[in-house]
Amino acid sequence: MYKRQVLPAALLAATVAVLIRRRLSPPILVEFPLIATLILSAGSVLFALTVQLGGDAVWASRAGGALIGVGVALLLFRIRVLQGISAVVLGVFGFFIADPRAIGVFGVGIGLAVAVWWGQRLLALVRG
Repeated sequence: MYKRQVLPAALLAATVAVLIRRRLSPPILVEFPLIATLILSAGSVLFALTVQLGGDAVWASRAGGALIGVGVALLLFRIRVLQGISAVVLGVFGFFIADPRAIGVFGVGIGLAVAVWWGQRLLALVRG
């Protein structure tokens, strides 16, 4: 089931790699945003640890959900104002839905955010 979440991002990343490889101009550097990656990783680890502990640490689970929301917001938008607004909204949303039964929701959210990020890079590559 979880393999389907990664498939769109993997296909988009492969398409970007093929297009970059076939370009006659110098290679384009496509780097993944470091801050968003670190925040998503910390939130995912925190949430996964609380799921493994049986959900006893409610505040740690909620903090992990909020970090995942903030990381997704930073990944989706490039304009700082939109990042800030969406980080607050998605962080609060992640805080309130953080529950051990919602691990699939967070997985799908992260998978979609990464797929959208790769789609934005592909669109910029095709346009440029």
